[in-house]
Amino acid sequence: MITSYMDLLPVIILGGLGSTGSTTLARKLSQALDLTFYSVGEIIRSLCVKEGICTKEDIKNGMFEKMYKDLAEFLKKNPKLNQKIDQETIEIIKNAKNPTCIEGRIASALATKEKLPVILKIWITADITDRVKRFRIKNPKTTLPEDEIAKILLERDKLEAEQYFKLYQIELDKPSLYNDIVLDTSGLSVEDSYFKLIQHEVFREKIKKLWQFFPSYDVVYRWKCEVCGYLYEGFTPIHLCPHCGNIDEQKITDLT
Repeated sequence: MITSYMDLLPVIILGGLGSTGSTTLARKLSQALDLTFYSVGEIIRSLCVKEGICTKEDIKNGMFEKMYKDLAEFLKKNPKLNQKIDQETIEIIKNAKNPTCIEGRIASALATKEKLPVILKIWITADITDRVKRFRIKNPKTTLPEDEIAKILLERDKLEAEQYFKLYQIELDKPSLYNDIVLDTSGLSVEDSYFKLIQHEVFREKIKKLWQFFPSYDVVYRWKCEVCGYLYEGFTPIHLCPHCGNIDEQKITDLT
């Protein structure tokens, strides 16, 4: 049973299927809240380069998704590697000392199954049309047609669902089992997706626990939101108003 803030792990987890925008949102949130950032996807890409599945240039050119079937087959033949990546994710969560954001496909499910009391778990969704558009933005050098990108993304979804269910009985098609928030960002820009997230009632309630996590910090930060009048006092420098979602720093007065 969680009885105090100190029983919690200072971790926010964001996840989502490929090209839903979860990594972009996780980076943006980490920057805004001054969180240490980890990307499980980057660990996997490094593994692909190390094992010769693809090169760094392939990743830059947007070919990683096309080669994902090769990666899935490789991990199927080498399940211990997959489990090593997932165990590394669990250890990062367990050992987090400072406020941390972890972006990973099954990080929230792993935390749930391991009963790790993180502050917040978020799953990002988007329809396949938006995912294709976001894939192109992330990989501007790709020459793949839209229907081929959609096919690759959906095949990857299927491979991952089968893989994670076999390994851990995780049901990727049921994200509400493992997350506090399931956020649909279809048709939204990065900024609009971010604003929708920070305005979410569950986000606004749970994020307050992060501000009060470390009473041993030497500096107490104080500022006033000029949009809603909210007065903030805490041990973590933040760049948004947890009350109204204001992210315009010109409308935040530093009282420190």
